[in-house]
Amino acid sequence: MSTPIHTKEQHLDYLQKQFGLIQQMVSGLPSDQADIEDLERLEKMLDNLMIKIQQFKPDWKEQGES
Repeated sequence: MSTPIHTKEQHLDYLQKQFGLIQQMVSGLPSDQADIEDLERLEKMLDNLMIKIQQFKPDWKEQGES
């Protein structure tokens, strides 16, 4: 189990890493071999990222939005 993250700095670090992984995945998809499963994996990653962003919002409100 991973350690909870609560600060804006930790949240942004997490998001940067996740966006990097998504970018690597998309960049690594050969257009002649990509299939629907690849799109579904990408969609799942983006859905998970959106869930995480929603989870981060209360912490940001508690810390102030500056």
